[in-house]
Amino acid sequence: MSTLWNEPADHPADFERFADYCDQDILSEAEADRRMMPLRQECQEAYWRNERINDRGIRVDTESAVAALKLVERAKERLDGQMRELTGGQVQACSQVAALKLWLTGHGIDVDSIGKAEIEDLLEQEDLSPPARRAIEIRQEYAKTSVAKLEAFLNRACADGRVRGSFLFRAAGTGRYSSTGAQLHNLPRPRKSFGDAHLDPATLFRAIRTSDPEWLRLLYGDDLGQPLWLVSDAIRGFLWAGPGNDLLCADYSGIEGAVAAWVAGEDWKVRALFDLIADPSLPDMYRRAAAGIYNTTLDELTKKDPRRQVGKVSELSLQYQGGVGAFRSMARNYSLKIRPVFEPVWEAADAERRDRAVERYEDCSHRNELLTKQLSREEWLAAELVKLGWRATHPAIVQAWKDLEAACRAAVDTPGRQVEAVKCAFLVRRGFLWLRLPSGRCLAYGKPQVRDVEVPWADKEQPPERREKRPVVTVLGVDSTTKQWTRYPLYGGLLFENVVQAIALDLLDNGIALAEAAGYPVIGHVHDEIITEVPRGWGDLAAFERLICQLPAWAAGLPLTAGGWRGKRYRKD
Repeated sequence: MSTLWNEPADHPADFERFADYCDQDILSEAEADRRMMPLRQECQEAYWRNERINDRGIRVDTESAVAALKLVERAKERLDGQMRELTGGQVQACSQVAALKLWLTGHGIDVDSIGKAEIEDLLEQEDLSPPARRAIEIRQEYAKTSVAKLEAFLNRACADGRVRGSFLFRAAGTGRYSSTGAQLHNLPRPRKSFGDAHLDPATLFRAIRTSDPEWLRLLYGDDLGQPLWLVSDAIRGFLWAGPGNDLLCADYSGIEGAVAAWVAGEDWKVRALFDLIADPSLPDMYRRAAAGIYNTTLDELTKKDPRRQVGKVSELSLQYQGGVGAFRSMARNYSLKIRPVFEPVWEAADAERRDRAVERYEDCSHRNELLTKQLSREEWLAAELVKLGWRATHPAIVQAWKDLEAACRAAVDTPGRQVEAVKCAFLVRRGFLWLRLPSGRCLAYGKPQVRDVEVPWADKEQPPERREKRPVVTVLGVDSTTKQWTRYPLYGGLLFENVVQAIALDLLDNGIALAEAAGYPVIGHVHDEIITEVPRGWGDLAAFERLICQLPAWAAGLPLTAGGWRGKRYRKD
């Protein structure tokens, strides 16, 4: 039998090389430690809090999850049968994408892909034949990813049914948390119809435990009761409190908008947010944004005015220097059709704004930009006019983009000099561009250099070496998709996004610390939400909401508020 262990004396030369290798590792680690900035005490404490959160874990309703997987399997078998019948056997199963694309071609629909975004685009077309629309709808339901999520819950649940180790500390460059394994940070958004129905969770999960798709349809109808959709809608409910306990959760309300207004000095918005905290019946920020875009009064633009949805999408998409593309992406997320926006927003715009929008459209069209091909002229102009209207009512935020970019460039041009802007400061030292936040925490950007970067409006018909460029600060970072090191430019909107999201993280950490100190054990945090698990009957939701909004000294004057809920099963409120 061969030996599995070698003594140092058996191979002295190899062992000496191994020891030298270990010595070099230690020297390298010591040098890295010498060069790295020491961790702030506040960050160290936040790290240990996050580890305690990971150790507590969040409980999975394993019985319902197992039953739901059986339900999904049966529902998919029925969808396959419907697809076979609808296509006359040309598509035997919903998973046969190539066959479905060929069948759709025969119905006048030529598609390169049948991914989520492409399906949504197809279903927006008004001239689809009923069979083609139904085939696409069947494929859309079949492709719901709730199965993978439920399997992840079950695969990672410990013997006591709790998933542990889900939250990654300082996962993003801004310091924000992420999730791994069960991926609690990317749970699917439920349909609006699901939220509007306010279903009783106990009844819903009893129905899911039958594993019978028809029982769901009988209870909730053909639309709401579509099994794969309904399981996806209810995915958060598979996470629940332990016996005798409740989940007590609160989410910071519109925190990025509040932080952006505060840090940029958009004073009218800060005042409006404080007014809303004092009197929630006042017009919300979506109505106020819409009023600015449509050049009308808040009295005329009521809470149920459809233009409010345009204000909502603009608030969520344009804050970080986004344009037509950002507005279109967010509009799709909220099922906002852009074409009907054109006439009213065009009528509301003055001649100067119309001329600017048309001139920009013609320039982008001449450069063959993709969005001018994907959108009709009216859709493109509608999004551009919304952008111009939003920026006109947010001059301080627009100026913040410019100030951050200028300060960043000045710091890189003069290493060692501290340059302040927008309640922050930049400094180049030790090979990094440091961005100090109001809290004192710093963001770090690797190897800053000023390089000529192709402008977004460069003529794509020209060869790369002839396209318009401008000098911009570039830095090294990890691409969020490829996970590879890459050099990317720092423009004003990106810097502003980093600042706002990093401040939001600092406020979240502050809220978690306050919750823990007051005896509310935190078991999770999803974006700007704090999830605690407490004994049934213990604690007070309103007091908890006030508690986590107590501001640290550096955030004085920031309009922060939170809304929460209490219950057995996790949900999106």
